[in-house]
Amino acid sequence: MNCEGPQTVPMKVDNDGTIDTAKNTSINQCSMHIDVQCQFVRDAIQTQQVILDPCNSEDQAADPLTKPLDRTLFEKLRSIARILRQPF
Repeated sequence: MNCEGPQTVPMKVDNDGTIDTAKNTSINQCSMHIDVQCQFVRDAIQTQQVILDPCNSEDQAADPLTKPLDRTLFEKLRSIARILRQPF
């Protein structure tokens, strides 16, 4: 396996609150219940292993994998995610 070193991974996020929470390193009354997984993401953001890239909800390529969508939006997002249609 050929590894060239650390790379930055862009993460498309369509929720401003999620971006703010992930970037905020202070712990307050509202965020003290957030578990270790969020701390892992915060560390990855601080070390620039992950960059949060805001996007519109209509362009969130992961949506076809997580929720029901109308056919037009499903096909658009499937194309963005480069998910190929399998012939039956």
